[in-house]
Amino acid sequence: MQLKTLFSKLSIAERKVLADAVGTSPAYLWQLAVRWRGKTPSIAFIRKLAQADKRLKLSDLMREFLATESAEV
Repeated sequence: MQLKTLFSKLSIAERKVLADAVGTSPAYLWQLAVRWRGKTPSIAFIRKLAQADKRLKLSDLMREFLATESAEV
């Protein structure tokens, strides 16, 4: 599952739990989920997300965030 999909399904409390698990804020997760101003996470952060929630698969997150970067280059 992509972060964009998961984030839209989470309650405010669940967003806080996920953010705490990866050491960030719900606001930053929102920025990543909607690609606000082109925000993309580092590979290390993508790994943290995948470890923090079993619904997030590393392969899905890599496609979500890295495919766009390579298409822009």
